[in-house]
Amino acid sequence: MKWLLSPNRNATDRTVLIHARLCRLIHVERGGHWRADGALVTRLAKMALRRLPRDPHELGDVLHGLGEIAARSHIALEEPLIRSLRLLGRRVALEKILGAAFARDAKLRHPVQFNTIAMAQWLSRADFSWGTFDEAVNRLEHGDGLHDGRYGLTFSVRIVLALDPRVIDHWIKSHPNQPGLAAIGSAAIWMALPFDGEAMIAPLLRSRNAAICCIGAAAVVFPPGLREPPSFQDCMQRLGEGGIEASDTVWMTGMWIKRAVHERNWLEDRGKGEVARLRYVEQNPQAAVGGPHNADAEVSMLRARTEHGAQRHESVLVEIEKMLSDLAHAWPREGLSEGQMAALENIFAGTAEMRHRLAEKLSHQASRNSLLKKNIDQLKEFIGLKMEPGEISIEHFDPDERTFDALSTWAARSLILLYADDKRGAGKRTSDLVKGVADAATALVVQPFIAGRKPQAWQAIMARAACAGRFAFTVVDNMPEGERDKVAGLNELALSFAFTLLTARSTPNDTLYFALTAQSVQQMGHLPIPDAKREAWGLAEDLPDFARALALWSSPPLVSKHEVLASELFRRVATLPLSSRGQTLQMCQMLSLLDLATASSASPEREHLLSVIAALWKGAYQDWEPIAPRWAAIAEMLGKAVLTDGPERAQLRADPSFAHSYCRRLIDRPAGTDDRAT
Repeated sequence: MKWLLSPNRNATDRTVLIHARLCRLIHVERGGHWRADGALVTRLAKMALRRLPRDPHELGDVLHGLGEIAARSHIALEEPLIRSLRLLGRRVALEKILGAAFARDAKLRHPVQFNTIAMAQWLSRADFSWGTFDEAVNRLEHGDGLHDGRYGLTFSVRIVLALDPRVIDHWIKSHPNQPGLAAIGSAAIWMALPFDGEAMIAPLLRSRNAAICCIGAAAVVFPPGLREPPSFQDCMQRLGEGGIEASDTVWMTGMWIKRAVHERNWLEDRGKGEVARLRYVEQNPQAAVGGPHNADAEVSMLRARTEHGAQRHESVLVEIEKMLSDLAHAWPREGLSEGQMAALENIFAGTAEMRHRLAEKLSHQASRNSLLKKNIDQLKEFIGLKMEPGEISIEHFDPDERTFDALSTWAARSLILLYADDKRGAGKRTSDLVKGVADAATALVVQPFIAGRKPQAWQAIMARAACAGRFAFTVVDNMPEGERDKVAGLNELALSFAFTLLTARSTPNDTLYFALTAQSVQQMGHLPIPDAKREAWGLAEDLPDFARALALWSSPPLVSKHEVLASELFRRVATLPLSSRGQTLQMCQMLSLLDLATASSASPEREHLLSVIAALWKGAYQDWEPIAPRWAAIAEMLGKAVLTDGPERAQLRADPSFAHSYCRRLIDRPAGTDDRAT
């Protein structure tokens, strides 16, 4: 105030305070709080700039006081002060000014809180990494550290930081972990999120302190108030101009992709829950929130939310595709180092899908191959694939089906793309990948009573072997149709291996082997003479009834040839199990068999088979009806849905249980194509 009001340095503090109140520069309020007149402060500061003190300690006190005044008047004083100090050039000892501001602030009482210590330690210890950048983004978005009460010190730091970031960098190194450093973090965040002026991001980017630099980068990548992804190229250009390497800008801007992936997953999960709730309330109005009189309102609300969620989901998918394309287009010519590729891993949110979709867009061969190999390595780690049988882990293995299905699909596509020009090809590369666990499982199967003698090894190795076999099938299934003959040998080997696994007794994971059976029968369609393999499986008494029934009913000619056996196997699969624990799996097998049999027989000349299927289902379902009445008439509905475009077809399309079924694929196929199981 003395500097603002009077050039007389000998004026006492009491005189200055009285003068300030008389000219209404400050207004004292209840509770000891005070505020300043912003317009008057601005006018006085403009006139007083000519007499800025040359002594750094005195100048530090002035800046500290101006910061306290500015905080209570909501005016922007930084810009004129920075211009004036910049004109003084080397005559200004910035480090001494900063020291004076810290010394002045130390005379004030500030409670040391946990967040203060955390900020100080972050500034002192942070390295230039994904974790630091992620922390900077979070602090910016939540305004963390803005309101610590050190207005004078924070103001002084902003001035010094704008003039020469190196001074701040040196101060942090010289005073590590001290609570006062929190004011530097607050100043950096304030410069990125200004309340009384424009953002000053360039000095933050020039800082060699990792935390401060990342705060500046976060402000570029995630500008305040922006909800949609910015132009990646513009972000990378601004970051590059600030001194950040082009390779580091890739994983920084890529954080938008991570957020979009999380939003997509959230929308999908929420959408499934809302659809299920909608169907339930429609069928059971009494279950509506608040009672049956609220059913119509809840149904309308759920329909609106479902529609809005579907629209947003579609928009997110478009955004993800665009961001992946933009990132690939802006990829540095020199590629990324191992450390930078490791940082990039965070944007994929653990999904092999995003890694593959980015890789297939890249022209940089080394980076592309690195991403594709990472997908294969992720699958190897998930299943526990090793080169030698003795290295296969015998720890309990019970994979999540949803996770495995997604990982297997995208890892298979990555393997095909990676070895597209390889002499050995995708088929032999896949064989190499699964050979260790296949040999280990084959060695176990031939040992008598192995499931009882070594239950832990039996469970772990057989479950991993089933996943390995399913992955081999997935590779075959994802090969381009015109090149599938290149993996014909792999398909044959995988089918033989699946037969070996399925004929073993006491399989450890019924759900996993259910999926292996269904996938095996589906892959028979890629054989030159599929009915030969189907018949061999159907007649193999060592196979489970479900595998035999599925193989026969996938071919109407085989059903006609072995009608009695096919019907008997159908009935066995539909038998109500003695234990309630097996009812869910048994129902899945029944519905899968019904779906495949109906889709295979879906033609006017085979209509009699649909009648046979409906009769078999009706007879076998009598024991099930008291337990699960929902599926009592499903056979007739599916038969009508695949033949005629009537209400049954609409019902099939509306039922999420059959969204990926053979019958659904059959009725949704483009005109002129044939997607039957046969």
